[in-house]
Amino acid sequence: MAVEKFQLSPARSWSAPQLLGSARRLVRTHAFRLAVLYFLVFAASVLGVLLFVYWTSANFVERQTEATLDAEITGLAEQYAQRGLSGLIQIVAARSAGDRGDPMVYLVIDPDGKALVGNIAAWPSGVPTRSGWLSFGLERNVSGHSETHPARGRLFAIAYWSPAISATQRHSEARLDRPCCGRV
Repeated sequence: MAVEKFQLSPARSWSAPQLLGSARRLVRTHAFRLAVLYFLVFAASVLGVLLFVYWTSANFVERQTEATLDAEITGLAEQYAQRGLSGLIQIVAARSAGDRGDPMVYLVIDPDGKALVGNIAAWPSGVPTRSGWLSFGLERNVSGHSETHPARGRLFAIAYWSPAISATQRHSEARLDRPCCGRV
């Protein structure tokens, strides 16, 4: 048996016009165009799935946050009905002490806007005192520097007396309601 030896020819050098011509011929082929079309369809499908997952997840988190705030507000309103203003102040003071491990934010103010109790110092500046859901920024001191987190909540007034806030803040997002309770 004879052993054949293969010899490699020296590398061919390509000039820029030759490379450009080869690229044009490649782009004109049906196989290349079909591959690009499949890639675009695949990319659009992946993007659509990712947008759907993001939208449903964000919507779920929003509903859960609002449900948490509604439950917290209902509980505070029941305590106010049973124990009066002093009882509400005691409960909000206990909940805003920070021992619970949850990120809720609380504030009860008098009719003049003075804070009576809570874990934020005052009503957020620039936020109107109207009923319904509100959005505002919440300043937090983190590792020695101040960070502003977006917050959202629902404002409500205690019968014949004071507005209150209830707010929730998760990571960089928060929710607000009137006696203030919220999550950080």
